[in-house]
Amino acid sequence: MVVACSREAAGPEPKPPAKPALWRVADADTTVYLFGSIHMLPPGASWRSDPVDRALAESSTVYFEADVVGDPAGMAGLVERLGRLPPPQTLSQQLSPDQSLALGAVAARLGLSRSALDTMQPWYAAVVISDAAIRAAGYGSADGVDTQLRQAATGAGKQLRFLETVEQQLSALAGLPADVQLAYLGLTLDEAGEVEPLLASMVAAWRSGDVETLARVLIEQDMARLPALEEALLTRRNADWSNRIDALLDAEPGAIFMTVGAAHLSGDASVLEDLLAHGRVAERLQ
Repeated sequence: MVVACSREAAGPEPKPPAKPALWRVADADTTVYLFGSIHMLPPGASWRSDPVDRALAESSTVYFEADVVGDPAGMAGLVERLGRLPPPQTLSQQLSPDQSLALGAVAARLGLSRSALDTMQPWYAAVVISDAAIRAAGYGSADGVDTQLRQAATGAGKQLRFLETVEQQLSALAGLPADVQLAYLGLTLDEAGEVEPLLASMVAAWRSGDVETLARVLIEQDMARLPALEEALLTRRNADWSNRIDALLDAEPGAIFMTVGAAHLSGDASVLEDLLAHGRVAERLQ
């Protein structure tokens, strides 16, 4: 009680300086900085650091995973084509009675329309529910790393590039077998009420550069429970991106800043591990 009172009297403890993990892979004339992002953060979350700012300032080109904001109409069209069930099919028809009850309860708690969810493919319903749960916990994409970096890069006149199209990104989920999609939705429903502590531990690990904890939280305790999902969202894309980086190092001189979701730079099948197969060793800067 005494400790608690003294801390309250002194105000909240300041957070330690942010040190999210940053790597550099280079050859004689090319440098690629690799930075793992958190796509959604709470307002005012601090994460910038001198090494990150220097790497960004040095780079003339900034890569992101996909251009998720550049073409809203195109995005809406893709969602309709890849994320909706053909009438008269409904999501409820694919669910067990218990899952249907869980879907209704989660929808009510998060303010989502049950009838709208019923028109969705299972993978898309899982994404919508997950996004709503994260936002309900006070996190948003406007405060996320990708949005902040894109604004900074655009303001500095840097060239923006993307590792894949939005269609490729959505197709990775839409192409999952039906049973995997339903299992993904089931896990999302189970975890929808536990998002806040999971997010807090994830962001704390990311902000401090603790990639081991990130691998455990983001992969071992999450996607690895569905190997087909891990293969589609991480393993296959990581291999593709490491090939792109290897080609950039051979073909394009200068400095490049590349930001991808933190899970892609964590674990045994990360982009960093795949780069080793190309003989490219990434040096950790922070």
